[in-house]
Amino acid sequence: MTPENLLHLLVERGFRLTVDGETLRVAPAAKLDEALRLEIASNKASLLDLLTPPALTTEERENIAEAIEERAAIREFDAGEDRATAEVKAVSAMRVYRLLIARGEGEEPRWITMLAPNTDLSEAERTANLKFPGRVRAVIPNTAPVATFTTES
Repeated sequence: MTPENLLHLLVERGFRLTVDGETLRVAPAAKLDEALRLEIASNKASLLDLLTPPALTTEERENIAEAIEERAAIREFDAGEDRATAEVKAVSAMRVYRLLIARGEGEEPRWITMLAPNTDLSEAERTANLKFPGRVRAVIPNTAPVATFTTES
């Protein structure tokens, strides 16, 4: 079984895979049978590679910064907040998720970036599954900083 097929099988059966450094976690572990445990163990390195999204590109970072800038402007002009406060709130509200999306038969899945302000992981997963039914292989929160603002005085 290929790592992509194994990942698809696990997701279909309701398992959640997460990566923590070199550790691959599969939950709920109690539902894993011995055959799946062996298959996961033999494909661990490939699964880790598959579930580790590439770094955000410059274009993705710029798009995220633009979305945050727009949210800050809305807060400043519509909510009457000062610019510094609006920027801080816009950055803290932004959530960036990386989605591993299956493509056609025989094609490698591809990572895309989803902006989902004020959402948690389960909401992001629901949204991703609505947008890409049956194709979502992983939804991973982006933990790297995505934007920094400097407010001019």
